[in-house]
Order: sequence, then C-alpha cells, then structure tokens
Amino acid sequence: MKLKRGLRDLNYFFKNKKAIATEYLPWILIAVAVLVVLALATMLMREKGIGLIDQLKNIFSGRA
Repeated sequence: MKLKRGLRDLNYFFKNKKAIATEYLPWILIAVAVLVVLALATMLMREKGIGLIDQLKNIFSGRA
C-alpha cells in the first residue's frame, strides 16, 4: 500500500515539473543575463584600469 502511495506522489511530482520549470525559467534567464553583464563590466574595468572607476565616481557624485 505504501509503495502505491509513493508512486502516486512521484507521478504527481513529474506531472507538475513542467509548471515549476516554466515558472522559474524567466528568473534563471534574468540571473544569467545579469552575470554576463557583470562579467563584461569586470573585463572592461580591468582593461581601462583606475580611469573608469574615477569616471564612475564622478558620475555618481554629480561632477560630469
């Protein structure tokens, strides 16, 4: 009897697996996009050096 109940619960899980995947897919894509942007920004900051950091400080402090 327990085996049938366990299989029934497992079957229920696999039927709802698609709904879980489609619910979280946009968030996963957004997270990947943010990671790509951060990686590109890090590479650009390494190449430009301190000058880019100083420019960002000037932008946020109000000095253009």
